[in-house]
Amino acid sequence: MRDNLIQREHLQSEVSSCDPGWILMWYGIRRQSNAVDWSSALRKGELNVVFNLQGCGVVMGERTRLSLVSSTISMCWSHNDLMATRLPGESSHEFVVLSISPEWLEKTLGEGVESIFQALRKSLISTDSRGELAESPVGFLRAMSSSERDMAMQLADPPCEDQARVIWYAAKVSEIVALHMFRPAGQKEAEPFCVNRRRVNHERIDAVHHWLEEHLDQPLELELLAGDIGCAKHYLSRFYSQQTGKTISRKLRSLRVEKAGRLLLGGKANVTEAALIVGYNSLSHFTKAFVMEKGVKPSEYVSYMM
Repeated sequence: MRDNLIQREHLQSEVSSCDPGWILMWYGIRRQSNAVDWSSALRKGELNVVFNLQGCGVVMGERTRLSLVSSTISMCWSHNDLMATRLPGESSHEFVVLSISPEWLEKTLGEGVESIFQALRKSLISTDSRGELAESPVGFLRAMSSSERDMAMQLADPPCEDQARVIWYAAKVSEIVALHMFRPAGQKEAEPFCVNRRRVNHERIDAVHHWLEEHLDQPLELELLAGDIGCAKHYLSRFYSQQTGKTISRKLRSLRVEKAGRLLLGGKANVTEAALIVGYNSLSHFTKAFVMEKGVKPSEYVSYMM
């Protein structure tokens, strides 16, 4: 496993001087076909928040089983050892793990601990009749929003100078706790991460849009998109159409034309260059798509908007 599970040593050294109540680490598993055990990345008796950026894996514990796919965020906690493995496949696996001790949470949050999600509060903070921590495991998972994915990527490569990174990491850990462990104001109780159908649907749509924007100049491959989002290809197409009233290919066309329009208005590209930048190899196809979205030819767009 040591040959396959890669850590960023600079990250380990940077966060080691932060509060000892938590540890933040980036892990990568090289592209290969066999499974890899990464259980050592998860700490027993602590809350482990996993930002799964790429690849698939499984986390198992007492009455807990999480199936991790690309662009998901999960929480898992257990008194006993957690087992985690990368599923066999051709893609690499990349994830960031934040492990937080219950003592740090209770000390940091103070009276605010009463406002975190009940399931977390009972599992991490509550004690039984003998004064020992209640042995109730936690396991939750949902899709990342595009902003959360950006934050997870920044955790691996912070956008600040070396001298400021200790402060930056401490602030990010506090931000993660504030955003993901408290129930919404005025709401009596909800599942951790506000896992309700409406929010999950919104986040999956957001993930589709983020993926399309990242692959704007490439042909649409629904199978690849579905794999990165974490669902079946046919289900994703049907789900997206039901939620938005349009197809994924129609949304891609809209995003391409919007970007092309910005390029034209900004004088950063002519019509042919704009078409190529947003993924159209045929000028006639680009013109047809542009007219369908904007109601005017791309060659007339700048004067039309003036």
